[in-house]
Amino acid sequence: MPTNDKVFSTLMTQVRQRADMEGSTFVSDTEIRVWLNAALAELHDIMILCFEDYYVNTTTYSLPGTNPGTLPSDFYKALGVDFATGGVTYSIKPYSFQERNMYNSNAGVVSGNLAALRYQIRDSSIHFIPATPPSGTVTLHYIPECQQFRTGGEDDAANINSKNKSVAIGYQEYLVVSAAIKCLMKEESDVRMLLAEKADLQKRIENAAPRKDAGEPHKIVDVSVGTHGDTWINLFN
Repeated sequence: MPTNDKVFSTLMTQVRQRADMEGSTFVSDTEIRVWLNAALAELHDIMILCFEDYYVNTTTYSLPGTNPGTLPSDFYKALGVDFATGGVTYSIKPYSFQERNMYNSNAGVVSGNLAALRYQIRDSSIHFIPATPPSGTVTLHYIPECQQFRTGGEDDAANINSKNKSVAIGYQEYLVVSAAIKCLMKEESDVRMLLAEKADLQKRIENAAPRKDAGEPHKIVDVSVGTHGDTWINLFN
């Protein structure tokens, strides 16, 4: 298995081998880079759809000072938001535009349940209501965007975050076959065998991804009702 700083150049070589285009200038390295990046983005979405917990990053905000808060530069999708205060952590829910005034009062923690604090992600920020939220720390759990191979040589893989590098290495054949298909399509060659191989690879990835954690399922250990009729379920592994 190649080291991370050799991932890109190794993939480039393998793509040309699979497309039988070694030494050919018909397809440029720039084109192959674009196709590898497209395949990497596909793989990223496949992994998220199959097992979104595969990628989890976190960032924190202090309330009431940070409102709105700036989303991380690599933000792609929120998985959940927690609010910690008084030594207890609660999950908080998003609010819609229609609900923007519904929770704008009675902020705080009432009888051990989070009463009114809600969040909304729009543009490049995370917004909290009410306008003056209770004091505490918010933790945003999110999926990072797909970090792609950039121009610059063999050290391109250094620009891929650690999760994406493991994907590129662990499932590199998917990237290679996907890019090789594009090479042959440009040449107007028959790609049916490679398309079938790609479909098989995708099926294997989809079957393997949810098995990354085969431990015990979550168990519901406590259910309580909040002051706005919300049901709060605490889950423990």
